[in-house]
Amino acid sequence: MSATATDVMTLDEFRALPEDVDVVRELLEGRLVESRMTRGNRWHAEVEAAIAGHLRNWVAGRSPRPGRVFSGEVGCDLPNVESGVGIDVAFFCNEVLERQPKTARFLVGPPVLAVEILSSREVIDDLHDKVEIYLRAGVKSVWVVDPRFRTLTEYRSDAKPRMYVEGNVVQGGPHLPGLKFEMSSLFE
Repeated sequence: MSATATDVMTLDEFRALPEDVDVVRELLEGRLVESRMTRGNRWHAEVEAAIAGHLRNWVAGRSPRPGRVFSGEVGCDLPNVESGVGIDVAFFCNEVLERQPKTARFLVGPPVLAVEILSSREVIDDLHDKVEIYLRAGVKSVWVVDPRFRTLTEYRSDAKPRMYVEGNVVQGGPHLPGLKFEMSSLFE
């Protein structure tokens, strides 16, 4: 991420910081992490759109609909691990969504699924730390997608990590039952 970490702060202090369009800020277990804003790239955007599309189709095909899909660095506060993050793609269940104030800018509580797509600015060790924070916060499934190597690695607290490569069918498992799509569809 080529980011700098500073002293410990609370989520309230973090959310009170003034916005800076040139800086990406996250709070990870009370540590403010700042990195310079980078331009998005088409590979990241394409994979993000594909995953969001698969998830939206899955949600639309379920009755009743189990929740909602968000993308584009959705702001999420995870109070139990004192973290405020932006998630590339996330699926939140209705139970968490029903607790949200209508005017809240950030979602509070863990999504069922958090998807992080590697970009040129991210350091893999930083991303692994973030995966562990998500799992401790109660996120059921975390996907890390690497557009360069065309892989998707699923992390869950109740199972060993699983890597999908082209030729595989990604499955939602127990937390996203019935979700299936071809891995190759992410990289068309």
